[in-house]
Amino acid sequence: MDTAAASLVPAARNAKCRHQSPAASGNAQGGRQGSPHQTGQLNEVVVVRDGSNGGGGVGAISKDDTNSNGKVKTRRKKGSPPQQTRRLPTREMDEIDMSAECAELCDCDPMCRLVSVITLPIAGQMLYVSSLIGGNAGDPEEWLQSNLPLLIILVFFSSVLFTAAIIFASWEKNISRCCGMLGWCAFCMTSVLFWTNHDSTVERHGAYNLLGFCCFLAPQLLFVVCIRTCITQSCQLRCKWPSLLIILIAGFWMLLAMGRSNDHWTDGLFGKKLELIHEGCTIHQPSISWDQLYEDTVTKAYSVWAWRPCPLNKNFSFLDARSGTVTINCPDANAQYETLPDLQGQLGLYMVRYVQDKTTVTNYTAPFVMPTEAVVAICGSHRQLHITVQPKQSAIDRVHAWRNHSYNTSIPFSSVSAVSGDVQGNVSYLEPIKYPPAPNIVFIFLDAISRAGWHRKFPETLSVLQDLHTRNEDLEVFQFLRYHAVGHTTRKNARAMFTGESDANRHKTLWELIEHKYVTGIVDNTCTEWSAKYLYDRSAIADHRLNSPWCLPEYVGTGRTENFDLLRGPWSLQRRCITGIFVHDWVLQYAQLFLKSYQDQPKFLLVKFTEGHEPSGSVLGMLDNSIAAFVRSLDLNETAVFLVSDHGLHMGPLWSMNAASTRLENKLPGWFMILPKWWTTARNASSTLRGNEQSLVTPYNIYATVLDVASEHVDPHFGKHVDSAFRPIPFRNCTEARIPQKFCKCKNF
Repeated sequence: MDTAAASLVPAARNAKCRHQSPAASGNAQGGRQGSPHQTGQLNEVVVVRDGSNGGGGVGAISKDDTNSNGKVKTRRKKGSPPQQTRRLPTREMDEIDMSAECAELCDCDPMCRLVSVITLPIAGQMLYVSSLIGGNAGDPEEWLQSNLPLLIILVFFSSVLFTAAIIFASWEKNISRCCGMLGWCAFCMTSVLFWTNHDSTVERHGAYNLLGFCCFLAPQLLFVVCIRTCITQSCQLRCKWPSLLIILIAGFWMLLAMGRSNDHWTDGLFGKKLELIHEGCTIHQPSISWDQLYEDTVTKAYSVWAWRPCPLNKNFSFLDARSGTVTINCPDANAQYETLPDLQGQLGLYMVRYVQDKTTVTNYTAPFVMPTEAVVAICGSHRQLHITVQPKQSAIDRVHAWRNHSYNTSIPFSSVSAVSGDVQGNVSYLEPIKYPPAPNIVFIFLDAISRAGWHRKFPETLSVLQDLHTRNEDLEVFQFLRYHAVGHTTRKNARAMFTGESDANRHKTLWELIEHKYVTGIVDNTCTEWSAKYLYDRSAIADHRLNSPWCLPEYVGTGRTENFDLLRGPWSLQRRCITGIFVHDWVLQYAQLFLKSYQDQPKFLLVKFTEGHEPSGSVLGMLDNSIAAFVRSLDLNETAVFLVSDHGLHMGPLWSMNAASTRLENKLPGWFMILPKWWTTARNASSTLRGNEQSLVTPYNIYATVLDVASEHVDPHFGKHVDSAFRPIPFRNCTEARIPQKFCKCKNF
C-alpha cells in the first residue's frame, strides 16, 4: 500500500461503517449473504487524487457508482484538473473490511454504559472500604497478619470492579483517545481512594491498601490496552509477527529464569549447603524462587531510584570527638542548636511528639559541650546533626567491681595464649589476663530478611565472613542453615530471642541479665522505645540508647505519631536520610563511638535495622557495604559478632500474592556468628558448633547462646542453657524446638 492510500485507510473504514447497516453487521459472520442493494454492502474502495493540489479523498463505491465499462464515475468542477482514481488492491480492501468489523466492538449501548459507570465504582468503593478495617484489641500487627488474605481479596476484587468501570467510561474507537481516557479515569478513581484513607497505621492502613490496589490495577489496565490495540491492529498481519516474536522471546526468558531461580537457594558459606532431607526436619525446596526472580527484575530496577544518594548538606558546624565540643560557623544568619532529649525509660511506643515537645532550642554564642548525645546545629535554613557517646562512670565502676570480684576468686579457668593458642591448664587469676574471659558482644539485628535473602542482598558482607574464615586463622565463622522462626512478625521472635520466653510475663532481657559484667548499648533507627514495643511493654534499661534523632521531622515528618509512612521514616520505600547522611550510617557511627568510648571494658552492643520493613524489598540492600565495612573495623580478636534476622519478608507483592517461596523464606531467617578462635579453643566449642549448623534451631537458641558467650569461665556449668548452640542439639521436630505447629515448615513433622 502506498503512502497516500495508507493515510486514507482510516477514512475508508469510516466510510464503510457509514454505509453498512445493522443488518450487514448481523450477517458479517454468516458469510455476507444478500445483495449489495439489500444489505448496503460495499463492493470496492477507491482512492481519488485531485490533480490540482495533490490532495485527495477516499470513498466506498457500489455498482451504482460505476459505468458500463466498470470505471468509477467521478465528478469535477468546471475548469478544475481531471481527477485520478485507483482501486485499492484486494489485500488492502480486506484490511479495511476487517477494521470496520473490529470497530463495531467499540460500540456500547449508552444506557448500559451509564449504569455500569455508576454502579461498578460504588461496589468497588464498598469493597475497598471493607479492606480498611484494622485490629484495635490485643496485638494489632498479629491481627493484621492473620487477616491479610481477606484484605488482599477485598482489594483485588475492588480493583477488578474499578477496572470494569474505567473500561466502560473510556472505551472509544480511537485508540489514542481510548488510552488517554483510561489514564484519566484511573487517576480520578485512585484519587478518590487516596482521600478515602491514606493513613499508615496498623489500625488505619489506607496507604498500604492503596499501594496494593495500584499494583492490581496497573496490570489490569495494561492488559486492557493490549487487548484494545490487538482489536484495532488485528487486520494488519504484518504487525503480528514482530509482536509475536517479542512475546516468544520474553516467554522463553521467563521460563529459563524460573527454571534457574532456585539453583542457589540452598547455598551457604564455605561451599556448604542446606541439607533439605534431615531427620526431624525435612524442608521442601520451592520449585520456583519468586523472591529470586523479583530480586533480579523489580528490585534491581527499583533500586536505581530508591538508592539515590542523600541530598548534599552544608557543613557549617564541627564536633571535636574527644571533648564533645561543637563549633558553629554561621556568619550570615542567627546560629542556634537543638538539644534532643534522651528517650531512655519512656514507655510511649511512638515518641515523635514527645521529642518535639522536649527538644530545647538555644542561641549559639560560643563553642559548647554537647549536653546530650544528640544535638542539631542550625544556621538559617540549614541543619546539621551531631551525635556522640558520653561515657558513664557508673557503668565503668559497675563492670570493674564485677571483674575485680571475678579475678580475685579462685575458680578453674582455661586461658589461651594470644599468640600460640595453647591451652594453659586450670589456674587462679589474681590479675586481669590479656583477653577478657568473655569477649565483647556485638549483636547486629536485621529485621525481615531470610537466610536466602542474606545471600541475595548482602554479597559484600558475606564475602567478608568468607574471607575471615578462610584467611584469618584467629577467627571462626559459623552459620546455622536450619534456623527457623517462631512467628510471622518481630514481636514473637524478638521476645524469644531477647528474653528466652514467649509468654505474657515480663522477663529480663539479655542486656539486663549481663549488665553486671558488660557496659550495654542499644541503637536502632526507629522513633520508639523498642523494648517497650516488643518486650512486654516495659522499658529495658541499657547504659546507652540512641533514639531521639530518628524522631526529627526530616526523617518522620512533622506531627506524626506513627512510623509506618511509605515515603518517610523507617518503613519508607526509598532512601532514609538525616542532614545529608544515610540513617543506617548514623546508626553505625554511633555504634563505633560506643565501642571506642569503652575500650578497656567488656561491651554488649545491640545494633538494630528496620530497612527490611517496607513493601518493595529494595531498601535493605543499601546496608550491605556499610555493614561489611563495620564488621571489618571491629576488633574481632576480642569480640563475638552475631548477625541475625528474626524472620523473612512479610510484606510486599510476593507476600500479598501468597507466593510459596516467600511464605517459606518468612520462616527461615539468617543467623551467622564470628568468634575468636582462642575463645572457642578454650571451651572446646568448635566441633559442637559445626555439628549444629544443620540442626533445627530457633530464636530461643540465640538467647541461650549469647548467655553462654557472656559466661565468665569454663566449668561443668558451661553450656548449662539447654537451648545453647554450644551443646549438641539432637535431631528434633518443631514441637520439641518450641515452634508452633501451624508455623512449622518441617515437612516430615
